[in-house]
Amino acid sequence: MIRDHGPIHLGSLEDALVDTSVAEWFEILNERVFFFLERKRLDSLLGAYKAEPQLVITADTASLVAAHENEIELCRINSGFAQRHNKVPRDRRSFVPIAEYSERKVAEPTVLGRVADITEHVTRVERVFQGKVIERLA
Repeated sequence: MIRDHGPIHLGSLEDALVDTSVAEWFEILNERVFFFLERKRLDSLLGAYKAEPQLVITADTASLVAAHENEIELCRINSGFAQRHNKVPRDRRSFVPIAEYSERKVAEPTVLGRVADITEHVTRVERVFQGKVIERLA
């Protein structure tokens, strides 16, 4: 399923954007593949889409970074989360190439474009529904 930015509160997003329009921000988000480093962040996303089963693909981080280091950008915030109580400033500079990243914490690792060789990095594929694994596919 391709996400539709449904959980984003547009007014809060507009307030948080710096020198970027909402349409430009969605383009920035849509030009990359997102990964999670922490289970709690994944669970939060799954909770936002709990009406239907979701496919969770687990990848080997070291393998993915070795193959795509030049396309990886890191973000210190949850770039797709803009709600009334969370208006952290954001713009294109919110995403920093991995080699230039200096923050202590990473909220989102992303790969620009696509990960055409994802099957080479996959360690597990599961169908999850309402917080529980209902099928292990690989």
